Amino acid sequence: MISTDKEKLKKAISKIRRYLRENLELELHPKKIYLQNISYGVEFLGTYIKPWRKYITRRIKNNFYLLIKDINKLLNNKNLKYAEKVKIRQRLNSYLGVLFHSNTYNLIKKNFKILNVNFNNYFRVSPNFDKVILKGSYLDHD
Repeated sequence: MISTDKEKLKKAISKIRRYLRENLELELHPKKIYLQNISYGVEFLGTYIKPWRKYITRRIKNNFYLLIKDINKLLNNKNLKYAEKVKIRQRLNSYLGVLFHSNTYNLIKKNFKILNVNFNNYFRVSPNFDKVILKGSYLDHD
């Protein structure tokens, strides 16, 4: 929850705690509730959300680098099976879905430049780097 009124948040916590206990027989963990200034941002689904910008977390960024590295290893094998190509496309599109909602255009563009040259034999990337498409997907079945 986000609010400019600290007292309003404190009251809401007690109401939520009571509702969960009375209606769902659940308890809020006492050490997992904290109030902080909005300028610190809120971490949610791999993103730090601040009033003026959204950032991806370091973990997401590092995992994206590792994904590019893994894909380059797979692309060294020039005879990729259809299932392997689909898996690569799925993994990339999953990360692009997260990255696209933050200010990460340059990060994505930079990483696509270091992909193995074989990448372009199998895949096409949308102009704004939000989607990877398998070239001739219905023709590439093994």
